[in-house]
Amino acid sequence: MRDAPAPAPLTHHEIVALAAPFTRQGFAVDLAACDRAARRIAFRPQPLGDGLSQKVFATEADDGWRVERHTSEPGGAQALATAAGDELSALADRLAALPAAGGFERGEGWLIAWHQRLPAAGPPLLAGASLQLDGLQMAMTLSPVDRIPAEVTVHAPAGDIASLPSDLLAVLGLPWARLERKGTGWRSTLNVGGRGAARSAQAMAQWRAAAKHLARTLAEPPARFHERHAARRWGVTLRRAVPLLACLGVIGAALSVPAMKLSEDSVFRMLIFNAPPLLLGLLFAFREMPRIELPPPPQRLTAPAWRQLPAREER
Repeated sequence: MRDAPAPAPLTHHEIVALAAPFTRQGFAVDLAACDRAARRIAFRPQPLGDGLSQKVFATEADDGWRVERHTSEPGGAQALATAAGDELSALADRLAALPAAGGFERGEGWLIAWHQRLPAAGPPLLAGASLQLDGLQMAMTLSPVDRIPAEVTVHAPAGDIASLPSDLLAVLGLPWARLERKGTGWRSTLNVGGRGAARSAQAMAQWRAAAKHLARTLAEPPARFHERHAARRWGVTLRRAVPLLACLGVIGAALSVPAMKLSEDSVFRMLIFNAPPLLLGLLFAFREMPRIELPPPPQRLTAPAWRQLPAREER
């Protein structure tokens, strides 16, 4: 079976005709940046005021067109809005209906850039987000499939934050998993319930809470993190110990069966003896495999600051 022939590259006249819905909105085609072979149309950056600018790309795929609007702010953060469909005029209208400046949220010590998908009907849906802090950057990718946890990555651009407590985000509550070292940064997950717009709203609320929490935490000495969240840190430790406690409970129940003098036909006897395989099956049903571990108790952080200052050169 032969592969389908590649689509023909865009011609100059096709680019002009296809770009018409966007040029009517004030965008100008950037012919030098267009990829004719990939059937990708690029538009020149458009200033928006307050240091913001936006740039639009339209790319044709097998299932229609995908339009992306990248909105940049002076610090380098980028908000993203995407729309997919068959008609470029409808996609241009969807983008125009969402204010570009609304892709950012600021607070004391933090900046969020939202990545949103624009469906044909209904409100925008969250696809991800980034967060800029003093010394740290975070990114979230939210799957369009319900019940799949959002992937969260953390890294220190300047490399002067080398250590973070594993429960830095987990103290915010059950949706947040502990931080795990990943290369030069860290990773975590965020469990988001609900569907559609409700799921997006929940993810955005959790991301804002994380922004405020991290900005305040990084503005204080590390020891303050333990002082303010000692009870929550112990709660995280107990959560991590649940799989181990469950296993120990099942083993203890199985060992105590002879002393219970249960009959061979007893329902309780059957449940206890079949608990290990049932528990194993339950573990595989989780989106993330629980760890059977003895978690260490939370310790007070002793570093004088989160950021490590470079050593002074001796003269």
